Amino acid sequence: MPKPNQPSLNIPGDTVNKATANLPDKQRSAIRWLHSYAMEQGWSQEETGKNINKAGNTIYQLFTGRHTAGKESIVSEIERLRKTVSARAGTESLQFIETDLTRRIWKVCESSLIYQRIAFIFGDSQIGKTTALEEYQRRHNHGTTIYTRMPAGGKMGDFLRAMARQLNISNKLSTYDLKARIKSAFDHRMVLIVDEAHQPLLGDNRNRQTAMQVYEFLREIHDEQRCGLVISATNVFRDEMAFGRGSNILAQLSRRRLVSLQLPNEPQRNDLKSFAAAYGLSEPTGEAAELQKTIIKEQALGVWLMLLRMTAGRCNKQDLEMTWDQVIRSRDLLKKLEG
Repeated sequence: MPKPNQPSLNIPGDTVNKATANLPDKQRSAIRWLHSYAMEQGWSQEETGKNINKAGNTIYQLFTGRHTAGKESIVSEIERLRKTVSARAGTESLQFIETDLTRRIWKVCESSLIYQRIAFIFGDSQIGKTTALEEYQRRHNHGTTIYTRMPAGGKMGDFLRAMARQLNISNKLSTYDLKARIKSAFDHRMVLIVDEAHQPLLGDNRNRQTAMQVYEFLREIHDEQRCGLVISATNVFRDEMAFGRGSNILAQLSRRRLVSLQLPNEPQRNDLKSFAAAYGLSEPTGEAAELQKTIIKEQALGVWLMLLRMTAGRCNKQDLEMTWDQVIRSRDLLKKLEG
């Protein structure tokens, strides 16, 4: 947290985005990353400057577009800090396992960014959409990609506040001003990823006109700022767009579509082999193969991956070899806990 005698870093994200909009990609990405990271860490202007060997006033000028001198030395210092942060966070990325499905999802995001079009990703829950999208955002952090999960219930106010948090914009504004600030934070070199986008269509929300306001706002962002837009949702959204009461409004999104990726209901064999290989295991056979099939079908992929992680942790703690027998043992231990 900032020290009491230091001003906090209260420069909004959309201000920084505007100030860097016309900079070369490397400078733009580095400065936006620094701002977002400093906000996450709760740094003051002075603390931010100290971490890249610059004065606090230089940081203010940099983030507001008043710094007119050459930025090469500043960007070099930011990249140095960024590499240090990435190295410290390296252990977190080890938990992510890249698969064929992941690469397909990333390709959709990249295409949406390049061609400045809308892309859809459809699939049931617990198939790996969110994990892949969050990892894409992590690898394209701050300068290019904004990832937001639609809040439960999908109300416009809740969604605007979620977007404001991602963009480091104060949410203590009128709805009109908040929408304007959010839209202006984007440009043609950015992609907005909205996960769980089916939420406005769930629950007791029978008024489709109210629910469609969120989707109309997303279309406005795309149309006015020419940014990429990736909408990830369950098949509820796909069916509503094709046949539902809101299909006439959602058609405005569909007409701007670049691609729709329909994910399989269950993970494919190659992806399952990738998960196993990440733990030093070969493709399962016999009882282990049946266990994998049953858990994924009845409880979803996330539960299966949790079982693998649990087994790896237990084997590491007890200095045991990671084997399929140990995975089965973990399943038995969980059953005992359930009584």
